[in-house]
Amino acid sequence: MTEKPKSKTFYKRILKRIYSQDFQQQTNMCISVTLELYRVMISSLLIVFVPQRCETHVCTLMENLHSDNTRYSIGLIINYITMVSFIILYICEIRREEKLIKLLEVNNTISTDNESVGKRLNVLDEYKKQKLFDIDRDYQYISYLVMCVYTLNTIFSGIVINEYSLGNQTMVIFLTNILFMITKLSNVYILVNTDKNIFLSAYLNTKVQFNDIDPHEIIKIEKRKSLKYNIEEIENTRGFCLLDKKKIKILDEGGFEIENSSSDSE
Repeated sequence: MTEKPKSKTFYKRILKRIYSQDFQQQTNMCISVTLELYRVMISSLLIVFVPQRCETHVCTLMENLHSDNTRYSIGLIINYITMVSFIILYICEIRREEKLIKLLEVNNTISTDNESVGKRLNVLDEYKKQKLFDIDRDYQYISYLVMCVYTLNTIFSGIVINEYSLGNQTMVIFLTNILFMITKLSNVYILVNTDKNIFLSAYLNTKVQFNDIDPHEIIKIEKRKSLKYNIEEIENTRGFCLLDKKKIKILDEGGFEIENSSSDSE
């Protein structure tokens, strides 16, 4: 008789988790990143994946990876540097998205302008708000760096590939691979060129703005406020003489602990 209610409760929890905004955003992010990894590889390693001429035949993939030509070798190195820079970009992008999902919420019922969102952000603890700004700033810096690296990679790869071109076949595939990443970089440019308090999602199909505090974060804040109020009430009560020389510390994970003061230790 007791197993059935427990099963229903567990089932409801699973459904609640699946239909939650956080879960759907995280799932969408994972799918998008997985699909974009192929695009990053193709668009970064242009010299490797664009067909080229090797004497009397089309170069194989392994032949594209090796050459005695110094300029060709430098081009390959730039290709690899570009791919690594994109991987770093995606790491920063995922960190940013995870922090946005954890702390903020997409709320279409309130204002989304910079000033209004800034007022809502004041609800957050100061260190969490600063952490959010720091991650967004790091993402902005790495984005500009990657744009510069990719521009250099495209120009130098184009010069190298032109020496071994097969004509239209080489040109079409070269431009197609570039367009793969230009779309991504244009979206990144839009993300990083916003006001300080405007946080756009990098992975939702329709660009949405995180403009409110996550309900889970609100609950944590309210619990800490309530706990702090209760502790202040205890400290102000003269009857608790044992706490007169104690220091009460609020824990980040909830609850509090009573520490001995320096006079007690003496």
